[in-house]
Amino acid sequence: MSIADQIIEQGPFPPGETFTVHCSPAEINELRAELITGRGVSRYEEWRVTGTWTGQLLEKTFLPDDGYSQPETDARAFIARQANDPNWTDGPHLHKRTVTVTDWEDA
Repeated sequence: MSIADQIIEQGPFPPGETFTVHCSPAEINELRAELITGRGVSRYEEWRVTGTWTGQLLEKTFLPDDGYSQPETDARAFIARQANDPNWTDGPHLHKRTVTVTDWEDA
């Protein structure tokens, strides 16, 4: 596995971590982002609200492709609107993940 592949697979790197190359975590993360971009990889953040509302499990996902131009802002606004609703028996809880999309390859 190449160094570039290792950086992509092992990151993102926490602040304060040391490396055998002389660079900061911010610099290595910048390099990682450039490597991902250079390989035609796209990334986006997926935001999700979960919990139990009126006895039912609720899972609402906020994605750019679903018409949410700012998924984080929209998810946080949803939570703010729902925060005092007594029908929530658990939640609402906010989650996020970064999704990396690559081209399909022949296996």
